[in-house]
Formats: sequence, structure tokens, C-alpha cells
Amino acid sequence: MSTDRPSLFWLLLLVSLVGIVAIVATSAGNDNTDSSSSKTPELTSSQRVQTERATSTNTLEHLRLEKDATTEEPEPAAQSANCNIKGNIGFETREKIYHVPGQEYYEETKIDERYGERWFCSEQEAESAGWRKSKI
Repeated sequence: MSTDRPSLFWLLLLVSLVGIVAIVATSAGNDNTDSSSSKTPELTSSQRVQTERATSTNTLEHLRLEKDATTEEPEPAAQSANCNIKGNIGFETREKIYHVPGQEYYEETKIDERYGERWFCSEQEAESAGWRKSKI
């Protein structure tokens, strides 16, 4: 074998290095986009805390906080004196469940009409609308 010729190993190494340099140069060029157009809004400390809580647990309320972390909290759904049955929709199951005063999770249950949840005036009204009573 002649010593003038580069070996196959050195040739492959050179080709690989040229390819890596080309990839790095291409990705570095993509990072030079206008940063003013991709700025995200600054979160307040309470919004950051809400977002961190939302990502650390899988409850419906915490996931809603994550979704709404950068928006103001909406007004709670209107409740009349006689319509105190809470129609809640399960986050994962999408099951429609209503809660009556005195049940275990009644006080914790929050109604958000943006998600299709609502108040009912009677159990019969809730059941005829396709909701079932909470088992707890």
C-alpha cells in the first residue's frame, strides 16, 4: 500500500466531520430568528405557582389552573337560591355527575360553564339532562 494515499479510515472520518459541521451550522442559523416575535408573556409569581401545581398533579381543578394560568379567573357560574345541585363533568371520563348538598365532595366541586358544567334545580332535572348522581 502506498503512503501517498489516505487510508479509508481517515477519509471516512473527514467526511463525518464535514457532515457534523454542516449540521451545526444549519441549526445555528435557525436560532437567529427575530426574538421579539416569539416572546412569551411574563407570568406573575402566583401564576407560576399555579402552573407548577398543575403540572405536578393530575386533578381536574389543577389542570384547569394550568390552562388558565395566563388569563384572569372567570366569574363563578351563577347559582340561584333554589338551584344548588352541581352538575360536574369528569375530566378524564367526561362522565356527567351531579352533586347534592351534604355529599362528600359537594363543597370542593366547582362549576365552570366553559367546560359544559352547570347548576340544576332538582335531581329530576339533572337526570333528565343525562347526568347521574354522585355515588359518594
